[in-house]
Amino acid sequence: MARNIQQVWHAAVNRAAHRRAGRLAAVAGALLIGCITRPVQAQGSGDGFLFQEPAGSIALRGGFARAIAGGDLFSDITRRLTLGRGDFSGPTIGTDLAIRVAPRLDVVLGSSYASTSTSSEFRDLVDQNDAAITQTTSLKRIPVMASVRAYLTPRGRSVGQ
Repeated sequence: MARNIQQVWHAAVNRAAHRRAGRLAAVAGALLIGCITRPVQAQGSGDGFLFQEPAGSIALRGGFARAIAGGDLFSDITRRLTLGRGDFSGPTIGTDLAIRVAPRLDVVLGSSYASTSTSSEFRDLVDQNDAAITQTTSLKRIPVMASVRAYLTPRGRSVGQ
């Protein structure tokens, strides 16, 4: 019985020693790798950028397009139909493509799409069965824009330095 306890004890001590030795070897290996590695060449060649200065950019955007809904057309529609000015507002999605033309100057082309659709009824008219005349009123806007973007500081400049 004493011999079995002694064998179990030695086995437990050996397992613990092997685990400690394995952890120590892993930490030593990680430290060795960290000490002998050098920065990758691309990290130092970008002049403030990861690889090189970009020739352009693409941006995607989304949001809510609030329609002012002023003017004769919207006044006539809101007078005849059960619509309010806020019914012409809706979600929008857009994209911009910027192309670099000078170190601090981009030409930007963009477009977006906004759409809304609302059920409405005529305020003063009914059909032959005295029921409301219903319809769906929709508004779609697709503006296309061209602009110039000027940078006040050089591209790739570190923030806070």
